[in-house]
Amino acid sequence: GEEFIPYRGGVKIIYPVRSAGRSHVTTFRPDNLVDISSERRAVAREIFSVVLHRTNVPLSWRHVGLSAVREDKLRRELASRRAAAVKSGDTAAYIESLEKWVAEEESKVLAVAEQRQKLSDELETAQFNNELQVQELQSTISALKHHLKSKTSDDDDSPYARPSSLAVASLVSECIRREPTPEQCLLLLEHFFADRVRVLPSAWSSSRNSEEFKYGAKLFGLLLSLATDYWSALTDGKPDQEARKVFGNAYAAKESESVVNNKTGKTRRTFIYKSEEYVMVKHLKLGVKDSATECIRVHFEWLAAEKIVIIGHCGPHIDFN
Repeated sequence: GEEFIPYRGGVKIIYPVRSAGRSHVTTFRPDNLVDISSERRAVAREIFSVVLHRTNVPLSWRHVGLSAVREDKLRRELASRRAAAVKSGDTAAYIESLEKWVAEEESKVLAVAEQRQKLSDELETAQFNNELQVQELQSTISALKHHLKSKTSDDDDSPYARPSSLAVASLVSECIRREPTPEQCLLLLEHFFADRVRVLPSAWSSSRNSEEFKYGAKLFGLLLSLATDYWSALTDGKPDQEARKVFGNAYAAKESESVVNNKTGKTRRTFIYKSEEYVMVKHLKLGVKDSATECIRVHFEWLAAEKIVIIGHCGPHIDFN
């Protein structure tokens, strides 16, 4: 059939059928071969490398490594000592060999477990960083769309009050040169999304306590998601369980039991907006260390009636003692 026929000087690699179904085919089109030649690479070598990549996998399954040789040698040694112990009636040497073997195996298991945990931690960290990068990009796109839309409207219809353009430009320029501080992140957020976000005095105050926070760009990405994707989802009537997915692992819907059941902890998470008290347990989180330079929390509440997000805290982790 046509699937297995190369045209105009192309090349196709047809692999044997391993199970029910048709063979897998890899195609080198004529233009692929021209590109390979233009880069001064041998075409035959490139094709052969693809074949070997496929055949090396089953070969690796049959490979006898050094560890397999060592284990076989140990099994033979144990069998020999067991036979000698049965013949002589002296099991002390055999028991000693078994204990040594068990200790070595336990050491191997421990080493593998430690390596697995290390890889798991690295994978979790990489996934978390990737999620943050995606959130930052998505939030930036949403923010630019929102800003572009507001620019195309008349000044009288602008959804937010416009401060000095020079002041905003200066702030953006400073943020580009280095990581923005939490206070600068809030300033930009309030400027672009004054119709969606209210930053309470307590949030401004707490942000200044995190002036040395090192990951301002990541924080700004989360705040943008808060004012764009998260706000839009809740405005459209979606539940918080669905809206909060935009934050990934950086969102917490509640505090721990030790905080919830602690009067002081609850009081410190209570903020006032328009003479009303709001206990803000929902929060965004970056970092786990108890350090103002590496850890920050953003406590907020969604007011459905006004369709706004109020931010009561943007600073270090709030203690409950």
